[in-house]
Amino acid sequence: MLKKLTLIMMMLLCSVVPIHGQKSYLTLGLQAQPLAMTKVKITGKIVKKNIKKASYYRLEKAKGKASYRLLAKLKKPSYIDCQVTKNTRYRYRLTAYYKGKKLSSADATAYTGVGKATFFEYQRSDTKFTPTSIELKGTVENGLTPQGYYVYRKKGKKYALLAHIKAASKAFRYVDKKVKGGQGYSYQFAGYRKEGKKTYIGPKSSAITMYACHAIGTFTS
Repeated sequence: MLKKLTLIMMMLLCSVVPIHGQKSYLTLGLQAQPLAMTKVKITGKIVKKNIKKASYYRLEKAKGKASYRLLAKLKKPSYIDCQVTKNTRYRYRLTAYYKGKKLSSADATAYTGVGKATFFEYQRSDTKFTPTSIELKGTVENGLTPQGYYVYRKKGKKYALLAHIKAASKAFRYVDKKVKGGQGYSYQFAGYRKEGKKTYIGPKSSAITMYACHAIGTFTS
């Protein structure tokens, strides 16, 4: 009985204490954040357990769908890439090594242009509906934060500029008060950034149609 208990205790200890010669591992996460149209910050995040510190890192880079090429060898998992062009999508891969042995790798993408515009769902509970105004809300994704926004409203068969909003934010909000009760209006919007004397406009949002009316669920005679 004593021998059986001793064996069970040894098995339990081995399950929590690393055994000599046990395979090391490292989990690596990666973030690629555009700081400007010509600068991307790459940051690796390490989650480690029962391993030795990585000796070095290999950072690889690819433009669009091209194959990866070595960008730099690093002692720490962070790097600022200034060899990028505007309005371009890049892929990065960071690989950690210990004495020439690969531990782990991670991938990330970055777009050096203004992010794609996207409307919030227009039937959100916090969106305002009145017969005299229409509230628009949206955001931009996968790119640089805009310095401002252009709002377009359909006039006939084409969209015309309705408003220019200066707001350095990922979030977008505009209230159109030039509406008539009961009528529907179609909108689009896009973010923009200025680099030097040139203005770069990001991809426009999909069109959305909204009506000047009372809130859903509210009855007015």
